[in-house]
Amino acid sequence: MLYACNDGGVFRSPDRGTSWEALNRGLGITEFEFIIHLESQDSWLIGGTQDNGTLGNPSAGKWDQIAPGDGGDCGADDSDNLCYHSYYGIEIERAPATGNKAFKWVDVSPPAPDDYDALFYPPMDVSEKIVAKAGVTLFVSDDSGDSWVEVDFGGAAGEKASAVSIVDRKTIFLGSEKGRLVRIDRARSGWAKATVTQLTSPRSEFVSDIVVLGASKRIIWTSCSAFGGGHVFRSTKGGKTWGDRTGNLPDIPVNAIVIDPKNQRRIFAATDHGVYQSKNSGKKWTDFSNGLPNAVVGDMILHERRRILRVGTHNRGAWEVDI
Repeated sequence: MLYACNDGGVFRSPDRGTSWEALNRGLGITEFEFIIHLESQDSWLIGGTQDNGTLGNPSAGKWDQIAPGDGGDCGADDSDNLCYHSYYGIEIERAPATGNKAFKWVDVSPPAPDDYDALFYPPMDVSEKIVAKAGVTLFVSDDSGDSWVEVDFGGAAGEKASAVSIVDRKTIFLGSEKGRLVRIDRARSGWAKATVTQLTSPRSEFVSDIVVLGASKRIIWTSCSAFGGGHVFRSTKGGKTWGDRTGNLPDIPVNAIVIDPKNQRRIFAATDHGVYQSKNSGKKWTDFSNGLPNAVVGDMILHERRRILRVGTHNRGAWEVDI
């Protein structure tokens, strides 16, 4: 009998590899890289996974594979009942999120050349009809991916985007692997003539997340996925100056942050060792793992209506908790 372990779990072959049997029933070991949900749906959730495609339709601990390959960043549009998934590289596919045509994917990838440079899993964000994905440049669509505009965000040669945050129909914030932070404002004529503003960088390391609060866009939170130095930063001046809000967080990478919309002093940080919470804007942090397995938390989202925090881990599946 031959046994094999890989990114998909544990398998057994009775005939020296000619055929294989999965032994994964009941094992919560999926390596989620990204997750997204629809605010209008109670339990609709999809997530990109390492080497095991994009998964969806979680029910009783079981997920369906809704797209193959390396599952990358995902997005969802409540207003148009659309969802998006991506592979490694700049490719994107779009499909209805629910109904008879749910997960019937069509290619809506930006027109990038074959040698386009980006992170293995490039960052993507979706807000209603606006879709944004970035590598060494930013691609933006105003029509759900039907057409695209490429924007130069002013990075150094080969510098790749690591975080993208759509604030509204006119403004996108972007962070890079080298710590660059950029604000991009749409011109009246469109994104082709967008204004690109270089912000002060709190740290020259991998920007993992950006959260912008308020119509003025002056309050910005950002996280850093690196060891040493600060991991969570806040600006109250639109990115001109920054304060280190790492507090007593352990020296581990922070991969995502969530701000409670009902109490903006309450911050959650997804780290390489679980989830932490601050109730005083990052002055003090406490472990909020609440029974979460010992795992890297790669992504985290808040279902605002149901008040549920959801996380995707790199080796122990997806979890949720009431807040």
